[in-house]
Amino acid sequence: MTKADKIIGLIVISFLIFVAIGLISNLTVRSSRSNSEVIHGQGNIGVVEIEGLILKPDRICKEIDKFGKNKRVKAIILKINSPGGGAAASWEVYRKVLEVKEKGKVIVSYIGSVGASGAYYISVACNKIIANPSGITGSIGVIADIPVVYKLLNRLGISMETVKSGKYKNIASPYDEFTEDEKQLLQGVIDDLYTQFFQAVYEGRKINKNYLNKIADGRIFTGLQAFKAGLVDTIGTFDDAIELTCKLAGIEGEPRLIYLKKKKVTLLDILLSDIGDVFSRIYFYPRMNYLIKLRGR
Repeated sequence: MTKADKIIGLIVISFLIFVAIGLISNLTVRSSRSNSEVIHGQGNIGVVEIEGLILKPDRICKEIDKFGKNKRVKAIILKINSPGGGAAASWEVYRKVLEVKEKGKVIVSYIGSVGASGAYYISVACNKIIANPSGITGSIGVIADIPVVYKLLNRLGISMETVKSGKYKNIASPYDEFTEDEKQLLQGVIDDLYTQFFQAVYEGRKINKNYLNKIADGRIFTGLQAFKAGLVDTIGTFDDAIELTCKLAGIEGEPRLIYLKKKKVTLLDILLSDIGDVFSRIYFYPRMNYLIKLRGR
């Protein structure tokens, strides 16, 4: 077996492992959700769980919208355990939260283990933010990972010919050198997305703009640090979030938490639906993310 064959074999094995991990992780997340959907009484609080990467906003937005339109649901809690996700997906959820809140529905964000970047973006649209003091939040910023593999392909004797309609049509292609012009163009996109994120935090948190400029550099905070920095309103547990929500919504007595019933999925459903997600993450193109990224040591 030649050296090139060994390299290709390792790439194939790594790819298969990546696909397997992606499918298994999605199965784990989906099987853990509640199935309650009975909405009676007057002291109801709708709970919307935001877990993992925020890549598809549809389910989250639909739940927020459904609770928002139901007069028996007095308030909504966003129960967050997410490092963020796609810029567009995070913005869509942020806008939906604003829309429902502006119609008079109380919405509280609870940040558990992690509620950073795009997940924090969503939180600033809420009436109040409460965070676990040991959780991770912040990470106000934008990131785009650009894979470059043309040197490896050249060593293997593989090349890619591209026919395009304009100079930037295949911007940041992994099959070509990443040029300075491309970097500047993508930096402009990153800067615009960052400005949108910054403005949302500024408007939602009412933080001094000069101070916000100093801390909105991608850094992460514990929940306690975020409280001291004015990024969250208070610290506590999920039970504390429920108590705060009741106070804001004028709910007396023991509230009833409502989790919308999730569609039952089989392993085949997951394989058919999520294999596309896995391939989309492997397919090389510039992805703009509001996402916390921690370097391995």
